[in-house]
Amino acid sequence: MRSTTRAFNSMNTCRASVDSPHLRYLHLDYHHDDVHPEFLAALTQNFPSLTELEFTSMHFTSFAQFVQIMESLPLLRRISLDKVLFYDRRYGENGENPEDDGPEPSYMPSNLTDVVAHCGYDATAPVLSWLRSQPCTRRLAVAIEPYRREEHTTLLSEILRMLGSRLEHLIIKNADNIHLPDLSLTTGLLTFAMSGIQCLQTSTSLDLDWVPTLLSQIHSPGLKRIVFVVDLRERTGLDLLDWTRIREFLAQQRSLRRVQFYLSAHKKWATQAIAARLSPRAYALRVGQLEGRYRYSLDMFDH
Repeated sequence: MRSTTRAFNSMNTCRASVDSPHLRYLHLDYHHDDVHPEFLAALTQNFPSLTELEFTSMHFTSFAQFVQIMESLPLLRRISLDKVLFYDRRYGENGENPEDDGPEPSYMPSNLTDVVAHCGYDATAPVLSWLRSQPCTRRLAVAIEPYRREEHTTLLSEILRMLGSRLEHLIIKNADNIHLPDLSLTTGLLTFAMSGIQCLQTSTSLDLDWVPTLLSQIHSPGLKRIVFVVDLRERTGLDLLDWTRIREFLAQQRSLRRVQFYLSAHKKWATQAIAARLSPRAYALRVGQLEGRYRYSLDMFDH
């Protein structure tokens, strides 16, 4: 049984619209409200059989509150965090989080296989720290906060080294030329996707050098699909990518079956333009249009 529920800010009456001990999937959009203890208790007590859980636009009062949910759902295998924050309103008049002052906690490992982490501000860091104790992860999507790239890429590199060849699907958003995660041990990748490729007029070719550089780190003999998500305004923006290096890398991937581009604009024109830049090729090429906001959800692993 699957359910998508939007929860509203009502301290005493906040509860999911579907109450079933056999529910497998739940998507909660809290619309930037704080998660109240009553809601937390209702979630963990009424849905013990959840295997897939998606949070959108939610504010947890602390990261410990989020961990409490994870540890109370023993069957959970897939989790998505989109526009999620962790902070305590009782503290931090100057923005500090009381959890930052204590020693880094140790976390219990779980059986999570799919994790999407598209958090806000500095909320990505605790998620990445927590992921270091989740050895069963096979599919991982991470959005790096531009203002915390050094810390986030260091943590992400630790996770990728830990998961090694077990990781099969990886999606990374917002890398740059200076801060690149280490993909050297991810030799079991079947899918690799890059999001946040800014082909804008204000960019220079050097700004996007990270795209082919990150690709060059991949040494997965079974790689079958590569995805590029591109923010494109003017047609000339595509010229900012180093197509020679990209084409050469793709040509070397003997197991590659599909290459996909998702563009924010000019999809019809770009279909032929990208095909010409990547010719000749032995893989199928697809160019699609981004529809609305590029939502970070578990669906990213199913396409």
